[in-house]
Amino acid sequence: MKTKYERDDTYRTRYIAAHPPKHGKYRCVYCGRRITKEKMQVDHIIAVNRVKKNWLYRLCVPKGINELENLVCSCPKCNRRKGDKGGLWAIRGKFWKICLPIYVVLRLMLLVAIIFAILAIADVEPFRTWFIQVILSPLHT
Repeated sequence: MKTKYERDDTYRTRYIAAHPPKHGKYRCVYCGRRITKEKMQVDHIIAVNRVKKNWLYRLCVPKGINELENLVCSCPKCNRRKGDKGGLWAIRGKFWKICLPIYVVLRLMLLVAIIFAILAIADVEPFRTWFIQVILSPLHT
């Protein structure tokens, strides 16, 4: 007989029934990627292996490892990267409604910074002119 701290065979179907996809796709709680139902993986926020190895993790899932509160939608890439890790992955899984927008904004800011750095290094004249007029001029007035 399985205990409440072992993976069961119904957690994926129960998750899908409780959380139907919006606009036909799911959104990975870790990276924000939109994924189809077929490619979506249901991830245990507190990993099954962690709960089996350490009794302290059982305190995080008192109702059991397969309860809906411990399950989130994940893309295959993030699910592989997370594996049975805890820490920030668990925080991102539990508080994804707060963490995901912050994560997406930070990634966009990094992308913009990289583009700006490449354009600045390349010494692209239109970029330099625009940067001076739009960004630097208001700072000196």
